[in-house]
Amino acid sequence: MSGQPLGYVSLASQKNHTSLYVRFRRLDDLPLDVIGREVARQGVAEFVAKVRAAQA
Repeated sequence: MSGQPLGYVSLASQKNHTSLYVRFRRLDDLPLDVIGREVARQGVAEFVAKVRAAQA
């Protein structure tokens, strides 16, 4: 161990892919209702528009 805090959320970005990684011990530890609600807040068209704007 390095003595540094262990991150529990991270972002990864590659050429055509962005991911969100969350560390958890058990599936029951994840607030799936909250995750689902946050994912649903943004529609596909809005997401695509933001990605295209960021790439411009």
